[in-house]
Amino acid sequence: MDKSRARTPNCSGRSTAPDLAAYRVLRGSTPIASITNLANRSYTDSGLPNGAYGYRILAVDQAGNAAPSKQVVLSVDVGTLPAPIGLVVDALPGGGALRLTWQPGTGSNPVYYGVLRSPAEAGPSSRSGTAGDHLR
Repeated sequence: MDKSRARTPNCSGRSTAPDLAAYRVLRGSTPIASITNLANRSYTDSGLPNGAYGYRILAVDQAGNAAPSKQVVLSVDVGTLPAPIGLVVDALPGGGALRLTWQPGTGSNPVYYGVLRSPAEAGPSSRSGTAGDHLR
């Protein structure tokens, strides 16, 4: 399951300004990268949750003057994983341990399952381990 949450804005043109010093990448109005290797006109913005993101690239000269590109809006829609179904908890002989079994929901397969444990039905829950670490 390769559902990358990354977007790569590209600067397709080449600036002709002889004093070009850097490219700045903006997500909305927030600077998120400064690229000083002018041959590198690509940036990957990773780890994004679902949503719409607007990007601009600023060409910045040595005096600090900036010329913005037009804004490009991209959407990230990775979707959600289906919840596991059919949870069964069995007490193991000898006590002191419980076995949990379940089936995956319909749809994408997760990389692993997180197991939460709570001392009471109403919570709070804390992570007690993972199942399927071999799937990573």
